[in-house]
Amino acid sequence: MRSREEQINDLAVVMMDEGGKKEASYAFAQETIDAAIQRGRELERAEMFDVAVRVARDVAELPDRTSPDGNPDMMLVTAEELTEIVRRALGGVGDGHDSDCATHNEPAFPNGPCNCTKRDTERLDWLEKQRFPELRAFDDGFLVATDQVCRSSGMDTARDAIDAAMNAENCQ
Repeated sequence: MRSREEQINDLAVVMMDEGGKKEASYAFAQETIDAAIQRGRELERAEMFDVAVRVARDVAELPDRTSPDGNPDMMLVTAEELTEIVRRALGGVGDGHDSDCATHNEPAFPNGPCNCTKRDTERLDWLEKQRFPELRAFDDGFLVATDQVCRSSGMDTARDAIDAAMNAENCQ
């Protein structure tokens, strides 16, 4: 992720390339980036409020619960139940994926397939379990072979080649 200063400088350079003056371009870029940062903070606060509301609602909807006499607003919940409800409300936090993984793209973009270290760990675990695993780079792409059987070839990246080999082994 680029720093605030890098973003401001990049935006100012683009504006100067379009004929703007350096000082005015930099000031406008700074205002634009600061406004975006502020909006992001506002969205985070709104989202956290929404999480709190969802947690309270889910606790209140737990089955077979009644409030103690004289405390109709009190909600009874175990630590285990509350932990699970909070995890669900946070949607993705604690799921083992990196925070910048494509599985967490929403709402800005559609969620995508895993592209983080969790998937890399799965790939390495799979390779480790193979007998005689081989990964080779060729001019036309990468090849993965296991037990001297070609599982994938011509893939653009080593990750893609390993994924294809894993899928071939699973008949996908």
